[in-house]
Amino acid sequence: MAQPGSGAVANAGLVDLGESILVFDTSQTQQAARELWDVAFHHLKKPVSHVVNSHWHGDHIRGNQVFSGAAIIASQRTRQLMERHHPQRIADQRARMQSGELAAVIQDLDEALNLGEDNDGQRLSLRYQASFLRQLEKSLPTLELALPTETFNSWWGLAGSRRRIELREFGPGHTESDVVLDVSHQGICFVGDLVAVQSHMRVIDGDVDGWINTLTQLKTWEVNRLVPGHGPVTRTPDWNGIIGYLVEMQEVAGRLSREGRDPSQVSESDIPSRYRSWSDSSVYVDSLRHLMSQN
Repeated sequence: MAQPGSGAVANAGLVDLGESILVFDTSQTQQAARELWDVAFHHLKKPVSHVVNSHWHGDHIRGNQVFSGAAIIASQRTRQLMERHHPQRIADQRARMQSGELAAVIQDLDEALNLGEDNDGQRLSLRYQASFLRQLEKSLPTLELALPTETFNSWWGLAGSRRRIELREFGPGHTESDVVLDVSHQGICFVGDLVAVQSHMRVIDGDVDGWINTLTQLKTWEVNRLVPGHGPVTRTPDWNGIIGYLVEMQEVAGRLSREGRDPSQVSESDIPSRYRSWSDSSVYVDSLRHLMSQN
């Protein structure tokens, strides 16, 4: 699971296939990905043979380079989106680092923390942002984009001596293509950012109606342990609650648009009260602005 200060933003996982290890998502930085490699090699005493990228977002794929020699598996569309978006994003972030802009942002966050005037939630958010940017800054000098080496459409499977896994492609949802890993006959499911627990879900690169359709399908699966993209592992996924969250987000965006609100005026105060304690509140605000711009 992702831990603050580790260089990981999203959850990742290891599946023991028997003779080797499969890694599901590789985190935001090489530092975090090396921790996954260390667990596989030093604790489980097995090589990593396969890496799966659930979707194209950087917090799930930027550690790929650590697993040289392993087959990197993704949907065909995910590979295309990685190749389209990440080279320029990495170049832009390096330019911000070299110009000193990134260091200045970190300094501003540190100064805001030292003021000690924010509430606990705000301070936690500031501390998280500062830690994230420090780890990003550390990763950028040696970061390389390692693209998937094998792609598929719809379905992909692998049988090890101990476990069999299946990959199923859904989309559009969180993104144009989202891959779910099912550990066959064990009820263990890695769903990437199709699900977050107590954490806001970003909709700006996908389609909410398609996302709801995917969750409705997953709801019929027999799952006794679900690994979300963000937040703790759960044994009892609240599918109705997750679907309701997305439906309500659409409703809030529609209401604000009918009231004549400009998307730029949306703030955290527009988040429904029952979700305000969730992490990454800026994600909800960005998602509302995106949905309003589509109305």
